[in-house]
Amino acid sequence: MRKKLLCRNLTYAQQVQYIQNVNERTHAGYEEELTAIDIATIVLAHHVLTGERYLGDFTGAESHPTYSCCKDSVKCDERVYPLIIGNFAIDNLNINRRRESGSSDRSGVTCTTKVLFMG
Repeated sequence: MRKKLLCRNLTYAQQVQYIQNVNERTHAGYEEELTAIDIATIVLAHHVLTGERYLGDFTGAESHPTYSCCKDSVKCDERVYPLIIGNFAIDNLNINRRRESGSSDRSGVTCTTKVLFMG
């Protein structure tokens, strides 16, 4: 996962398009849509290895509450909401539904190349 966010304040559709554009320009090969499990696994593994809290709260790596959207969604009250993950505090990593459909300064574009686990 990239150590720094690519940008903030984009809707989920804009985030996907942004990563597609980065891939076209740089051939970086970033995954366009990550699952909540992908993001949680990477963020928690990074924390275990380095002690840093990526997608953190005010005391995390970004020094600002930060979430990333993922391709997963949840149905609540007959509506479908995209999941967000982040605001990694000292005692928890939040996974929640994104209630608004617009952009937010707490929403950051994060990306990674293909994650391969070998066992």
